Amino acid sequence: ILLRNVMIYFDLESKKIILGKMKKRLNPNGHLILGSAETTYNIDPDWVASRENNSTSYHIPEKR
Repeated sequence: ILLRNVMIYFDLESKKIILGKMKKRLNPNGHLILGSAETTYNIDPDWVASRENNSTSYHIPEKR
């Protein structure tokens, strides 16, 4: 899911709602891509950051 430079315009509660909705729509092994000024850190602990080259994406680890 590409959601680049969108969440910067919302308050914390709205960001939580948005990330919750993205969790429900993300395919297994899918990734969420945000803008460089955006993060899921301190908003929703279910998301895990993955760094590759100079890019960061976020995913939900599989529950075991």
